[in-house]
Amino acid sequence: MEHKGQVTLYSMMSSDRRPDPGQGLLLYLRDLVQKVIPADHLNIRGLIQLRNEMAYYLNDQVSKSTTNDGQASYHIGRLPDPINNQRACLKCVQLTNCCIYQKSIEEKNLNSSMASLVPNTLCHLLQEHLDFYVHWCLLLDLESKASTDKGGVSDLWCKTGHQREQEGTCIDGLSLSHHQVNNGYCLLTFSRHQNKHKLSSTNINMIGIAVQDYMIISIEKTNHLALCNGTVVSIAEDNIDIAIESESLQRIITLEEEIFRLDRYSSFSTASILYSNLSKLMMDEPLSDNLRKLIIDRKTPEFAAKLSKIEIEKVKGIFKSLNKPQKTAVLKVLMSKDYVLIKGYPGTGKTATIVALARVLNLLGLSVLLTSYTHSAVDNILLKLMKHNIEFIRLGKTSKIHPQIQRFSADLLTRKLQTVGDLRQFYSQQRIVATSCLGTNHPVFTQKRFDVCVVDEASQVLLPACLGPLFCADKFVLVGDPKQLPPVMQSREARGLGIDLSLFDKLDGVGGTCELNLQYRMNRQIMALSNLLVYDGLLQCGCDAVASGQLKMATDQFSEHWLNQVFKDTPYKATIFIDTSEVQAEESKDNSGMVVNFGESKIVQKLVSTCLKGGLLSEDIGVIAPYRHQVRLIHDSLSDCAVEVNTVDQYQGRDKELVIISFTRSYRKKLSENFKSGDLLKDVRRLNVAVSRAKKKLIMVGDHVTLQTYQPLAAILNMMKKNDLISF
Repeated sequence: MEHKGQVTLYSMMSSDRRPDPGQGLLLYLRDLVQKVIPADHLNIRGLIQLRNEMAYYLNDQVSKSTTNDGQASYHIGRLPDPINNQRACLKCVQLTNCCIYQKSIEEKNLNSSMASLVPNTLCHLLQEHLDFYVHWCLLLDLESKASTDKGGVSDLWCKTGHQREQEGTCIDGLSLSHHQVNNGYCLLTFSRHQNKHKLSSTNINMIGIAVQDYMIISIEKTNHLALCNGTVVSIAEDNIDIAIESESLQRIITLEEEIFRLDRYSSFSTASILYSNLSKLMMDEPLSDNLRKLIIDRKTPEFAAKLSKIEIEKVKGIFKSLNKPQKTAVLKVLMSKDYVLIKGYPGTGKTATIVALARVLNLLGLSVLLTSYTHSAVDNILLKLMKHNIEFIRLGKTSKIHPQIQRFSADLLTRKLQTVGDLRQFYSQQRIVATSCLGTNHPVFTQKRFDVCVVDEASQVLLPACLGPLFCADKFVLVGDPKQLPPVMQSREARGLGIDLSLFDKLDGVGGTCELNLQYRMNRQIMALSNLLVYDGLLQCGCDAVASGQLKMATDQFSEHWLNQVFKDTPYKATIFIDTSEVQAEESKDNSGMVVNFGESKIVQKLVSTCLKGGLLSEDIGVIAPYRHQVRLIHDSLSDCAVEVNTVDQYQGRDKELVIISFTRSYRKKLSENFKSGDLLKDVRRLNVAVSRAKKKLIMVGDHVTLQTYQPLAAILNMMKKNDLISF
């Protein structure tokens, strides 16, 4: 019946775009028999009824209850009753999940077969373990629900491309201008269709789509939605490059004369991996048991008493390029038996430390799994590792790998291997393997176990996503900074219940943390803001040259007095706040109802043009705004220069000689709470990232009266008043 159901489903799916085949062929490999299976009316009706029953339960994915005093609580919804067949259940791969669900979520009387099966299946788990599992399943359900409520994939059918483009989730009216086949993938270049230029004057790169976004490619005709999917490789004003799998190319080519649309698919599409990682953590296996003790029970990590002299002598040369905190971190990893957390503050060389650690481990003959949540962060490590002639392989789709790293991709290196034995031998010889946190479903991980797993950006990784790589190694290293950007989540309810608590946060303070606090980016005045916000004076300049760094530009007399205050005042001011409360710079809403500030945009434009005239290069200047539509407004005003304008999130891990921040919010009238909530400005971690991107000068533009209502900004404003750094 299961096989017949699959044929029926494929037949129904095919009929969406072409005549219904009404049947399909099934080849049974064991008997080498091929059969024609009809997709008859009874099978279709039965499948639709089953689908409707599951939809009924899943529609009530999370239930909410409110107490008399207004306190809300959330609960995982019900599922259909389990079958009463112990023999079948014992063979089911979902047995542990099903038993936890029945015991901890539904909490109902068990039927005869489950009465003994549930306690026997869960006897290895403590109540704390069950609570952890249920809590995180609830958080993932809330996030999934928020993603669905926001529209998700259903908006492809329910909204036009023009409507979704106005929301910043789609690029409408495109023609295929070029395609190119590369190693294992195809690069498609789309540009505005000539008939659509009149309808949309917005530059493609200002709609809200970014590099690495996951896109669904469709024809504007409704019967050709979701032809295939791909990833944004590059984006410019007039065109966008999308990487797709090579086998999808023919479908696109046959329709190349049509008008295309690209929809960003930001649904919670990785949820299945996250649920699987939670499930694996609950398994009755030694590795899962050890991870439960470390992660849920927060067992203190153990360390060796000392290292052998032979090991120290062997790696001494690599240590010469490291400062004292970096050396301490690497040594702590070598002595660790369980895990180490490397807390790297802004500009302290987290990536350099990871590269040195990988080199040391490789020199000692140990295998290393390098991971991060984003592909760009993984490749950033590998680009630096390449310079030391260290061999490695990179797992993942070639289209998502940096061009300079693609020659190390597993797909390319294994292309000529003929047998399973050849593949097994190839992977067993690899000492350093790199992939994303969600890429640990590769076959290599069923054959190979690593000595050490390193997770970069660990404070930005959702806890269940971070679990995946940990199952593949004997010990792990988490690198990150919990005072910078947390995991990005859509559900406000899930955030309130702690979904943005990373594994790094959870394990910090147990006994395995070391800190990198010597930074080589910001001068001392800019660094003081980060210390004030979150680091409590722990962040220090690595050398005097960094501490006293100043912006070098021509400063002739300016006609505007405020520009003289910004650029000519002595002694040198590295941090400036330009107060707009006395000028025409109140916020407003654009056509899509999003917050923008035209007055601040004009001030930023004047600042940038002054800097360029003074001799600064475009690549040395960065502009940050917390709101995407303000980024678009400023970008359009600077269209004649190549200065990068972006959100805080896009600037994470990067820096500029000069950074200008437009805070955007400015209101005098009494506005609705919804309009003036300004959650982005309330996040001290996001503000910390924004101010710590600047090396030598930081110029902040905003209305100090409005910004005083946001606690993190109030602290900065009060400090700057005290030091007479506000320019009116």
